[in-house]
Amino acid sequence: MNKYELTQKITRAILMGQDTYVFSQGDAPSLTCKLPSPQRAGTYTQQETYARMQASAIVDLFQEKVNGSDYPTTTSDRYDIR
Repeated sequence: MNKYELTQKITRAILMGQDTYVFSQGDAPSLTCKLPSPQRAGTYTQQETYARMQASAIVDLFQEKVNGSDYPTTTSDRYDIR
């Protein structure tokens, strides 16, 4: 799954109010991420943009974790990926 597809899936999960998202990639061990609460105020476009921005940050962090980056982003404190 490419970055765009993964971002879209996580965006939808956030909009639906899911608590967690499980990343699974082939034979690699699964990683679970706590998702932020969806934005409830504003237009649907604003809510979707918020969810997409959050999802993009989560995907970037996931890719850093998978690639073994020694320099995690500041968002790593916000999202608990295990």
